[in-house]
Amino acid sequence: GLGLFAINPDGTEKWHYPIHDQRCIYVGIDGTIYALSLQTLYAIDKNGTLKWQYESQGGWGSKFVFSPDGKTLYSYYYTGIISFDIDNKTENWRFGNGRVHAALVDSKGNININIEEGNQFKNYSLTKSGEIRWEFLHNELCFEMTMDKFGNLFFGVNTLYSLDYNGQLRFSIPLGGSSSDLVSDIHGNLYIFQGTKDHKINILSYTNTGSLRWSIITEQSATPGACAAIAFNKLILPTWESGIFYSIE
Repeated sequence: GLGLFAINPDGTEKWHYPIHDQRCIYVGIDGTIYALSLQTLYAIDKNGTLKWQYESQGGWGSKFVFSPDGKTLYSYYYTGIISFDIDNKTENWRFGNGRVHAALVDSKGNININIEEGNQFKNYSLTKSGEIRWEFLHNELCFEMTMDKFGNLFFGVNTLYSLDYNGQLRFSIPLGGSSSDLVSDIHGNLYIFQGTKDHKINILSYTNTGSLRWSIITEQSATPGACAAIAFNKLILPTWESGIFYSIE
């Protein structure tokens, strides 16, 4: 059936919680599993038991991120962005009427979003109370954003943009193609993934000042997937449909 499943290490089903129109799931700091449907937020414990649920009359987005302390959830996509207090189970505020394509919460609790408003794309930095810190107008959709330890923000698909912590443009670099994801390491180096015309993956690495470090093209045919990550000093890249999973040192 539909819903949320937990799987044992041997591949057998541990438990199942039915959710008809589930959109996404995340795990909170305390291990609580949060699942979103069109109208309802579910909080489920590690044993598959419902702790509570909350129905939003205005609807939820299809994605969400958390505040650094794990006490506030920010849901986003078609509905702008919604701030939700987990402890009190109340909506704090809503911002924007356009489609929010990406959201990132920094270590100080400010929320950075990429939003499509009419025919324009903007990046906003919002305080935890929903006030605008700064806004940056551009013409670039982005699916993911990343921030280095200095507070510099990076985003873009066809162009790589970097803004400082106060929203001032540091640089913009044409990428010569459409990228699907980007991540940064502890040194601030960036890693960008592009699909090529012959169905391979071009992986580019830039410094946090915008200089190209290196680029490589994979040998096998594959399409870059979402959710690239860095772990154990390796770059981890899943792909779509090809069954290939890249680990790069």
